[in-house]
Amino acid sequence: MQISNVLIIVDHLGVGGAQEHVFNLCRNLQVDDIHITVCALHTGGKYKDKLESVGIPVVILSPRRHLLFFPVIIWRLFKFTINSEFNIIHTFLPISFAIGTPISRLQSIPTVHTILTARLAYPTWYTILLRLYYPIINLILIPMFRPIPKDHPALLRKKIKVASVAIDLDAEFALDSNNQHAELPDDISTGDPMVISIGRLHPDKGHEFAIQAWAQVIREMPAAKLSIVGKGKDELRLKKLTQSLDLTDQVVFISYLESLAPLFQHADIYLAPSINEGTNLTSMQAMAAGLAVIGFNNEVDYEIIRHGQNGILVAQKNVQELAQAIIKLSKDKILRSKLEHNARQTINQIYHLQDVISYHQQIYTAAAKAEPLESILDMR
Repeated sequence: MQISNVLIIVDHLGVGGAQEHVFNLCRNLQVDDIHITVCALHTGGKYKDKLESVGIPVVILSPRRHLLFFPVIIWRLFKFTINSEFNIIHTFLPISFAIGTPISRLQSIPTVHTILTARLAYPTWYTILLRLYYPIINLILIPMFRPIPKDHPALLRKKIKVASVAIDLDAEFALDSNNQHAELPDDISTGDPMVISIGRLHPDKGHEFAIQAWAQVIREMPAAKLSIVGKGKDELRLKKLTQSLDLTDQVVFISYLESLAPLFQHADIYLAPSINEGTNLTSMQAMAAGLAVIGFNNEVDYEIIRHGQNGILVAQKNVQELAQAIIKLSKDKILRSKLEHNARQTINQIYHLQDVISYHQQIYTAAAKAEPLESILDMR
């Protein structure tokens, strides 16, 4: 039996969608012929503990992220891989790709790279690296909800396999908003309506537009509350914006929650104001939990939020339209009930975790055996 010894390399193991994807892959791919080790370039965090709790070995190359540490990280990764018996290296995110790909090639180890193409834009240097590294990448695996363009400037379509993100939605499907057993933490108060948004505090996530819209929302609904869950480099700027608009009582920042279930059960609407991606992981969780979603129309090729059917999409960065959509959905309970039902049905119909796991198992097995990949069809 051919054993696939897989090294998954990721930038860090803090909170993030890529890290949740890695965790669900590892947890569900613990089979006799696939052995996985996870290596983080810098810093551990929540997902280091989660991975170790399910028996996945974790290696951290540096205690923190700093440009001066990168030569040390590269050397440590090279030593670690050369002293191990990995026959597949799977990189996630741009930095891991940039470092892990040449190291794997020096040792003639097949390389799999995951590009999270829900994003509409990537740094220019990343696209350049894709072009330069292309001849030495054995496979590029792309979890997403839209097909890769055949005329993609950096990649040849025959090298690409298309998959879905790995996310366990059983807990969300089990939630019943009409039977609220989970209690909110003491520092979170409900509103009328209670709207939530979850994601890294980064300009890409568009939280500033949600905050600006909230200044308009409370003019018609003074009791409305917006809870933003996440942390990141944009936190100070967003809090200053909230203060400047006199919204400190109406907009709440929550850095971290062990479980999102209480929020999903008590919330009325989920807000997805990202300006640089299509439907992301937390939007899928919210839809599976039966929440109506409002987001910006980012014009991705396949957007699972379908305007007027299972959610509402408004023009990108249009604060006025965003505010009006929130007000409309808050007041129109019949429409909201329809969108909630359809949102859950959409996710239930298009997404099955076991399909994603089986697909990755095929990919790893083929890569380890150096078999042609044409017979493995893209996920749809």
